[in-house]
Amino acid sequence: MERRRRVFGSFGAGVLLLIGYVAVYLLPLNVRPLARMDEFRYAEIAREMLASGDWVTPRLNGLRYFEKPVLGHWVEAASLAAFGETSLATRLPSALATAGTALFIGLLAFRLTRNRATGVLAAFIHLTTLAVFGIGTINILDPVLSLWLTLAIGCYLWAVQEEATGTRRLLKVLAGIACGLAFLTKGFLALVIPLVVIVPFLAWQGLWRELLAGLWLPFTAALLVALPWSLLIHQAEPDFWRYFFWEEHIRRFASEDAQHARPFWLFLAVFPAMALPWTSMLPAAIRGLREQHDARVPVLFLALWLLLPLLFFSVSRGKLLTYILPCFPPLSILLAIGLSGPKATGTRGGLRWVGVVWSLLLVVLLLNRFAGVGKPFYDDTEILRWAAVAAALATGLVICGLGLRSTRSRWHVMAAGASIVPLLVAVPFVIPNATRLSKMPGEFLAPLVRDVPADAVVISDGVYIHPVAWALKRSDILMLSTGELEYGLSYPGDRQRLLTPEGLESVLKQASGRNAAFIAVDVNQKPMVTETLARTWPASGISRVESDDLVVWTLSPARPGSPGNPPPPPSE
Repeated sequence: MERRRRVFGSFGAGVLLLIGYVAVYLLPLNVRPLARMDEFRYAEIAREMLASGDWVTPRLNGLRYFEKPVLGHWVEAASLAAFGETSLATRLPSALATAGTALFIGLLAFRLTRNRATGVLAAFIHLTTLAVFGIGTINILDPVLSLWLTLAIGCYLWAVQEEATGTRRLLKVLAGIACGLAFLTKGFLALVIPLVVIVPFLAWQGLWRELLAGLWLPFTAALLVALPWSLLIHQAEPDFWRYFFWEEHIRRFASEDAQHARPFWLFLAVFPAMALPWTSMLPAAIRGLREQHDARVPVLFLALWLLLPLLFFSVSRGKLLTYILPCFPPLSILLAIGLSGPKATGTRGGLRWVGVVWSLLLVVLLLNRFAGVGKPFYDDTEILRWAAVAAALATGLVICGLGLRSTRSRWHVMAAGASIVPLLVAVPFVIPNATRLSKMPGEFLAPLVRDVPADAVVISDGVYIHPVAWALKRSDILMLSTGELEYGLSYPGDRQRLLTPEGLESVLKQASGRNAAFIAVDVNQKPMVTETLARTWPASGISRVESDDLVVWTLSPARPGSPGNPPPPPSE
């Protein structure tokens, strides 16, 4: 009877977790506009792939874009084809990948501990971690990569624990397939991260035979998965692998001028905040893990899985917070194992600290609003958004208080995770106007592009090319600066699409009187465009609007004989 009660209890908890996932992760995906640059970038690459039918070469604005392999674009293109060109469709792959990661680590935690409740708790911890939610609900490749890496490393760990030879080989093949898919998502990193974890573990355990001869099976599976497209892209674009390997791996990892260069300690400094609300439960979990005497629970492997990739990414010169997302699955499993033990202690203190964090955030919010401390988060028209954030933090405090009334560590743990849920629910609805204006130009562009003719000349720059291409559904936009498309614009057939000041004047002179034009650029380009228009386009045909750093000109074709546009010569 007791066993049946545990089974049904875990099943009910799993169903509740699924409902919460749908409500918090899936339903709000279409609420907030796309943000630049990442969300528009990957949405537009997938849209162009669908429109062109070229499933081998990634392109952005019709230009070669070799910063990533192809699988992430395939997945997003499939989502766009199924659900339309919406915010929901662009973000759905990330949300589903996050769910897949949570499901797998739940299964892995159950396999390691033979405890269903621990498996459900691991998935719950993962889905209620601040960084996992923040990264898992935006349109970037990292959640998909994290899914493949979690499957690759987790399946290998499962294989190490498996006694049946056939099952062990199957798990290694699955690990290799996942590794190959990770390679097709983000490149050679997918091969390095599993090895960074697995090789030190095997060496530490003295498993030299496995180290020398046991990795050929997953390696072969990964090679077979990655090879077909790798050969196709080499045949279509011979320079792809040189650029991708040197620019996107070697220079980003080690160069002094690496993109997104940050100090070594960045990830170590921000990890506690990214792991909220579970940071405060780490001491209790560590105490619980010390009491683990079950040989089936490879705490060492899980610890290496967490720490070594974190160290690897810290050594890299180029850093983005999203890079360390693959470190959170092992953290979730370790926390679940450490906090679900029968002698778990310190959970009450951990829950108190969660309440302290929400209290401090609420105090900061109140001081910012009523005492003028710091730059205002919200303007005077956004009182409802401010109130929603305050209510979410206050609700989190109430949940912590209710959890503290219990003497059971299980309820302390559940209350810690549940306390962040109101804030996660509120996030899509409370984005400040300042952020919308500066980072989400889609709402501003939508009414402006509605009446732009199909044959209009369109000009943008490296800053705003992503949202402009997505809004207009165009891949032939002329550019005033390169941005991240410098490589694509270096090809002889595409160089003329990068306009010099003289080129801009020539294009506008040719268009005036015959075509409409649409120019959307960063405010830094405003003086040059304004001066050029004064020489090339009649003032009566110029309309200009601005939003934060974005400046948009809508140019109507001038009529013959209008001021600034002389009539054409008589035909012979």
